[in-house]
Amino acid sequence: MALASPQITWLSQVSTNHHPATIWAPEGVEVKAYQRLMSAKPMLCHLRLRHARGHVSDRQPHSHASAPGTNTAVQEYLERFGSHRAQEALDDKAAGYFTAVMADAAHT
Repeated sequence: MALASPQITWLSQVSTNHHPATIWAPEGVEVKAYQRLMSAKPMLCHLRLRHARGHVSDRQPHSHASAPGTNTAVQEYLERFGSHRAQEALDDKAAGYFTAVMADAAHT
């Protein structure tokens, strides 16, 4: 949980400042496109944090995911990095569930 604030700060920097985005953009992804993708991540981080802390029960994520799931940047982020997120969540049942719910919301 303590890592959430630095991550959100970093995401803000990389999504709005050209230089850090140039450093972090994956090969084959234009800097502006990477910034757009990273602008979606804070929404996912905040929702995931709420889910991890129990503020969103396992029965509620679909309703909480509907708004971010309709956001174009979130949809693009999940399309580009969704399989990576799923791989990261293999050993964490709650993270895997959250990732699946977000993927469903983005494709609905």
